[in-house]
Amino acid sequence: MSTADATRVSPSATRPPFTYGLFAVAVVAYLAIIQGLGLILKNITGERDFYSSRGVFFGMIIPLALALAFVYGVTTYLGRLRPVLRDDRPTRRWVWVVPIASTDSPRAAWRCGRRSSSARST
Repeated sequence: MSTADATRVSPSATRPPFTYGLFAVAVVAYLAIIQGLGLILKNITGERDFYSSRGVFFGMIIPLALALAFVYGVTTYLGRLRPVLRDDRPTRRWVWVVPIASTDSPRAAWRCGRRSSSARST
């Protein structure tokens, strides 16, 4: 057995099962946090649009931060926080460069529907 196999984290036998029903409840709760809290805070503060920094803060940043805390809590409750935050499979450092280099090319921008300045037709 190699060192990589010894450090790999397996799912805990005591963790609660995450069924489709619980997944649906988690998704609805996540969306309720983002949409519901955003609407409630927007009405409380009186901001009707996102043109001001106050509107962005109360309408987007607070609900998204609480939704992130919710996802963090659900992941911790399910016992999957370490596998989510850390990949125990070893990789070489040069592999980190591949996603960065592939998204900066004009061809990748063209495939994504964005035209770069060098790819525009005149």
